[in-house]
Amino acid sequence: GIELSTKSILAYKEPVSITRVAPSPVKAGQVVTIQGEYLNLMQRVIFSGDAEVKSKDFITWERAKIELLLPREAKSGTITLADTATIPLELVYETELQVVLPSVETVADLTDKKPGDLITISGADLDLVEKVDLPDGTPVEFVVADDAVSFTLPEGATDGAVVMIAYSGIKVAIANIGMAIPSSLVATPASRLSFLRAAGR
Repeated sequence: GIELSTKSILAYKEPVSITRVAPSPVKAGQVVTIQGEYLNLMQRVIFSGDAEVKSKDFITWERAKIELLLPREAKSGTITLADTATIPLELVYETELQVVLPSVETVADLTDKKPGDLITISGADLDLVEKVDLPDGTPVEFVVADDAVSFTLPEGATDGAVVMIAYSGIKVAIANIGMAIPSSLVATPASRLSFLRAAGR
């Protein structure tokens, strides 16, 4: 009798496992394929960044394979599979999934640009950009077209990095403003920082 009950317990706690997650790197909106065993017992896939896909949205949901679209909010990191029990069974796949981020060819130097200038910066995967922020955190209207992101430099932009923010919340620098201080304002000897900035130009 003991043997039978042990077997029934083992049959109940199926050894859910993940053997492969591909492709990596992967971009939001692309299909992610998770391969393993007893994946049909898992109803949720949780990506880093708390982006979750539920079984009703799986493209394929089989014992050996789950296929789903990578959500825009997903970040690079581990993947967790879980069921919907009150105390969920969770399985973490430790090999980090690399998620594609928007990128620019080179970080533009806007130091000599004037308010009202149209700034256009070439890049890749710019459809992943949710917003563009100025150095002080103010959002600026932007347009993505022909693998480039464009915006008009507003009045009062402060020194620092202009960043594009992906839907995952990750910030990527796209431009830098290092506005020169008018000579009339310099009352003390140039600090090392301004010297480095001048030397780097």
